[in-house]
Formats: sequence, structure tokens, C-alpha cells
Amino acid sequence: MNIGIIGTGNIAMYLLEQVNSKQMTNGRITAVFGRNQEAGHRLSEQFGADFYTDFQAYMKLPLDIVVEAATVEAARLYLKEVVDHKKDLVVSSIGVFKDANFLDKVTSLAESAETTIFLPSSAVGDSTSCSR
Repeated sequence: MNIGIIGTGNIAMYLLEQVNSKQMTNGRITAVFGRNQEAGHRLSEQFGADFYTDFQAYMKLPLDIVVEAATVEAARLYLKEVVDHKKDLVVSSIGVFKDANFLDKVTSLAESAETTIFLPSSAVGDSTSCSR
């Protein structure tokens, strides 16, 4: 399974450590998208995932699932497009769905695209896991 991450902060680093370094899942984080070039290049070098600042190029990658690990603002900007590209999605910034209209739009898009959106049921690092 090819996994992508949106974000270059602590959540991204934790996931890269667990998935790429410790092989805690059946897959690999192959790409990271973000604005912070310094952090993105550091993560790329440390964990062997390609770093992208161009979202359109990132969306063309053969990613099976994308993990949003950024901010509510980033989630609002990118979630609909991830779903439009028929990629399953894990949303960590669930506060984005406080806007019921946004939730309805993303849900409708996911149903049309036949994609799945996963929401965390507990804090990052908990033993709860999502599976396809």
C-alpha cells in the first residue's frame, strides 16, 4: 500500500517513524506534501519518502491512501481534491468538519468517488488502528 501524508510536522514524523522505519503496517509512506521545505526535505532524507510542494503533482502519484496531518486550514484546502482523485483519506484535523456544509460536501464526494474517509477515534499513538 502506498501512503501519502499532507503535513511536515510532528504527526508526519511520528507516522514516518512507525511506518517506514519500524514497518508497523503493511505499506510504506512514499510521499509527503507540505509547504515547509526545510522540514519536508529533512523528512524525505531521513525516511526515504519523496517530498512535494506542488499539490497537483502529488495528487498524480499512485497513492492508495492519504493521511492529512496538518491543520484545519490545510484540511479545508485539500480534502475535497484528495477525494476527487479517488484516494482514501485519514483526517486528523477533524475540526474541519465543524462546518456541516463542508462535511456534507466531502461526504457526498466520497460516496460518488467510492472512497473511504477515516476519522481517528482516539489520540495519535493509541493502539486503535484503521484498516481497509
